[in-house]
Amino acid sequence: MSNKKKTVAPKPNISPTTYIKTKSRSLPWGKCYINDNWQLMGMAVIVLSRVQPSGKLIIGIYIVDTKCLGLKNTGLRFGLDPGDFDDFLEKTYSPSQLTQEAAHPLLLQNIIYGAIEYAEDLGFEPNKGFLTTEYILDPADKIGYIDIEFGQDGQPCYVQGPHDNPYFILAKLDRKLGAGNYLFFSQIDQSKYSENLMFDSSDTDEDDDENTDEDDNKN
Repeated sequence: MSNKKKTVAPKPNISPTTYIKTKSRSLPWGKCYINDNWQLMGMAVIVLSRVQPSGKLIIGIYIVDTKCLGLKNTGLRFGLDPGDFDDFLEKTYSPSQLTQEAAHPLLLQNIIYGAIEYAEDLGFEPNKGFLTTEYILDPADKIGYIDIEFGQDGQPCYVQGPHDNPYFILAKLDRKLGAGNYLFFSQIDQSKYSENLMFDSSDTDEDDDENTDEDDNKN
């Protein structure tokens, strides 16, 4: 019998994206937050966390327009040290002068999924980063339902954001709903909007860049 020791192959490291897609939903929830005036604003800045066996955190960030556009942006942090969480929250909410409050993940997931469904009915898809950050959430059909109002006064309400292409968005709403069948708030030049309706705005639909900040998986 040979006295040679058997060599044990090292376990392959998996990428943060693969880890999130395959393991995140089995992890316990950590602290979760939303801006305290989200219903009045119609814009929810949501932070959800999952706790890894090492104690480090997987963080999902979701910028949600509850009145019209759904999930406008989303990103993540992988392997965040719990001691850095408060600083992370400060950097997330303070630049927009928002105040965060703790919230139950069930409510926050209902906001995210509900806003996405509402926006999809209007022709707006969620930010493509959701292909990954979706897996920080529980499956939509596995969470309890909470009734949340989307839109405003029973109709879609588009409030122009600083990085929107309002001409494209308004053209899509006009095609889907008809002019005058939604609310719109902006300072843009309406005559310029009319000119932009002369071309097929579907050709101007630009993909959003996935906003992720992933640290190496050290588990």
